[in-house]
Amino acid sequence: PKQSAATDFTAAQSAGAPKNQKKPASIANRRVDPNINVSMRKQIMLAKMLKQAEKSSKPGYRKQKVERTGYRKEKLSELEMVERLKAQKQREKEEASRLPP
Repeated sequence: PKQSAATDFTAAQSAGAPKNQKKPASIANRRVDPNINVSMRKQIMLAKMLKQAEKSSKPGYRKQKVERTGYRKEKLSELEMVERLKAQKQREKEEASRLPP
């Protein structure tokens, strides 16, 4: 019975691996094998397809979203801003007068 090219390719890949050793999740060595009845071009094409499928199945790294805090700031009117600036300048003057020259 003739096997499909994909199953024949994977069977040839796993035939070289020892039976007691666990295979990693991805096929480590995708080599072209001239001993199987699948053309070299087909083997290369299938290896590329398997690699693409493996790559697309893995989720990509995504950085956590950084929360911006600008929206939490109080919106001040112009009068309040002027008052706060005056108060801040007054505090700075008081601190400067406390320090020795």
